Amino acid sequence: MASGNSENRGKKRQIKQAESDEDSSSDECSSEESASDENFDEDMEIPVEFEAFPPAECDFRAMRNLLKQLFLKDSIDLSELANLIISQEKIGSIIKVVEEDETEEEKEKKEDGPSTSKGEEEEYEEEILGLITILDLVQYQEKKCIQQIKQLLLHKCKSSADPETQTKFKDILDSNKRVGLLFSERFINIPPQIALPLYQALRAELEEQHKKDKGGTLKYLLVLSKSYKEKQTGQSKKSKGKKAAKLQEKKNQDLNFSNVEDEILNKESTIKFSYPVKVDEEEILLGGNWSFDDTLLEPYRTVMIIPYDRMSTIIEQMEQLLAS
Repeated sequence: MASGNSENRGKKRQIKQAESDEDSSSDECSSEESASDENFDEDMEIPVEFEAFPPAECDFRAMRNLLKQLFLKDSIDLSELANLIISQEKIGSIIKVVEEDETEEEKEKKEDGPSTSKGEEEEYEEEILGLITILDLVQYQEKKCIQQIKQLLLHKCKSSADPETQTKFKDILDSNKRVGLLFSERFINIPPQIALPLYQALRAELEEQHKKDKGGTLKYLLVLSKSYKEKQTGQSKKSKGKKAAKLQEKKNQDLNFSNVEDEILNKESTIKFSYPVKVDEEEILLGGNWSFDDTLLEPYRTVMIIPYDRMSTIIEQMEQLLAS
């Protein structure tokens, strides 16, 4: 995890997502300025650079909002959860946009977090676009938010999974085995390629931590992922024959994931189940219902247990999927 010293600053990762063409001349720009709005290209690429920083106190509100898109209206103390993530040393990253004219001093301020007054801190606070981190369920078992998350997932497992899955899932969560609760969240318009360096950095951070604390080596990863299934509308069902409707119904049971790399996590998981979630209109952009033609995308949450020793295999598959 990056910090204020030069030893750890190498963690910052820049990802430039698109290249922009330079204007041929200032005169040409001024002559075409009036028509720029009319000729706006919806497919035009805008150059944006992202960098990873360690979570800081100034990121509290933005992180809480990001976590809300995962838990929605579930009774989870998101304030305590955000503070817990921020309090971890050398584990986890957040993603922010880097302005082209941003100075090195301003970048270092983002990395270190403000050591200023409350008013200055509120002025400094800015949006975060993504987050990756792990919380050890054994280490933080006394925290209210961790207890709430475990109770939530056990309840959903009981109502959504088969008896065998329920037993296996409960046995792992109730045991003293080291389980790492993995958060990998980002807004839907952030390119998936950004996930690869984040996972690589997280693995390096965990390996470094495990060297110092052998007893803290994780046994499993616990993942809560945003997913969805296709759901036909009543009108489209009437327009299809019985055979076609059955084929479509089978297809609709297939899960899709908001984060494309979560398909790899799902593949490597040994225990998994999904449950539907309800969202309001104002939450649509954060992961709710979308519709295309006559197809409705119904939001779910998919819970996965993954042996931690598959982390390297997962990252190798991500390299093939995302390194482009």
